[in-house]
Amino acid sequence: MRFLPLIVLSCCLSSIGIAAPEKFVPTKHDPFVGDWLPKNPGDHVAQVFATGDNAYQANILLAFDDESSAEPVAVLHGTRPDEMSPVSLNGGDWTGALRPDCCGSPQMEIVNSKTGEKIRLAQYMRPNPRLQVKPPKGANTRMVFTNRMRDGVRTLDSAILVSETIAGKNVRAHIEFRLLSDQSAAAVTLWKDKWIALPASYGRAGAAPACGALGDTPPTIRAERAILEWQALDIETRDDRATIFLNGVRIHDSVKIADSTTPAPLKIETRGAPIELRNAWISTE
Repeated sequence: MRFLPLIVLSCCLSSIGIAAPEKFVPTKHDPFVGDWLPKNPGDHVAQVFATGDNAYQANILLAFDDESSAEPVAVLHGTRPDEMSPVSLNGGDWTGALRPDCCGSPQMEIVNSKTGEKIRLAQYMRPNPRLQVKPPKGANTRMVFTNRMRDGVRTLDSAILVSETIAGKNVRAHIEFRLLSDQSAAAVTLWKDKWIALPASYGRAGAAPACGALGDTPPTIRAERAILEWQALDIETRDDRATIFLNGVRIHDSVKIADSTTPAPLKIETRGAPIELRNAWISTE
């Protein structure tokens, strides 16, 4: 199979529902943002994200990366008056606080006033089994080897066309990406009329489209990681069906894709707010 050289295009995502931000605002590291693990195994887990003006939302979940993650058990909100103060959280029967720690590891404690349940959590960087995986023999890695890369990472604010056509119906594709702000959004297309949306929707239950949505079909599990964390998208197609993984979690299982047998380019598109890419490859039969 012959692949043509990499082509870079300017593309608009308005047709798939991703609007360009008026102004790109890069996100800075926030010690409170991300996944939280309970100190007592079996207790609820949490996801925290910033909502602007020193405000935060904490989603309390039964577990990560299963169907229960789609709807939080509770949603708490709070505002931080300054960098040295805790964030007081409130939501329904739950109250709590996010506290900075002297050793750089923030802590969370939440209490249910109705049941008396008390949960203590610590921030947790969950392992991602699909980062830095090696491409199979014969895979096309030309999307990675460009002059615009730095330390193996490419910053993308336009579309990439990997190949003019892809021969065969059975394809494996792997893309590692990093969203740089809550305004970041991308779409991956491998078919004529279907795309996989990659917006910054971490923690935003009910957000549309959620990260990993296949066209208008939301993922069965919310497996997105927080902004600034590296993430991995894997696509496997066989005949006219596709299975899609986000960060190693199956989010679409053997979905029928119309026109999937038509050779098409693999494209990654962004609009306005850039993302970062690395270790991207595609393999066909």
